Amino acid sequence: RSQVDYLRKKEYPVFEFHTDLIFTEEKREAAVEELSGQLQKAMTQAGCCLLHTSNSKEAVERTKRQGQELGLTDEEVGKRISHVMCRITANVLQKSGCRRLVVAGGDTSAAVTEQLQIFRMDIGEEIEAGVPVMKGKTILGELELVLKSGSFGSEAFLEKAIEAVRQQKEA
Repeated sequence: RSQVDYLRKKEYPVFEFHTDLIFTEEKREAAVEELSGQLQKAMTQAGCCLLHTSNSKEAVERTKRQGQELGLTDEEVGKRISHVMCRITANVLQKSGCRRLVVAGGDTSAAVTEQLQIFRMDIGEEIEAGVPVMKGKTILGELELVLKSGSFGSEAFLEKAIEAVRQQKEA
């Protein structure tokens, strides 16, 4: 969470998706609509924003427990969460016209690349060891993107990644 907290301190627009909203269609659809609108507005005003999932121990346990009560495995719950995050991401990219994206989390990165139907990636310069800026060919056209697992990177990594994709577009 330190990377998210770092961006908050730097006054980047940060939005949280409450994962316990994935279990009913009405709540899930309302969350997709509301967050898509909020993120699109932030993109217009600030040029960037961050969407992350609830990650407190209590929120994770509550979401897992709700899933288990519905007969879902942890993997199925994770896929539902990723699916909602992907829908929100695709909505914002389509409506805002933005073609820059930073995704943290290995499973989330895989889900986003599938949702956006990225069919080719050209690897650029590294932001930090093992994490390059890439140019992806997608159903939306070219996309400047960074994909990283959630388990590493400096506290300032997300800010570095945001600036790196901005610089790629300007170059």
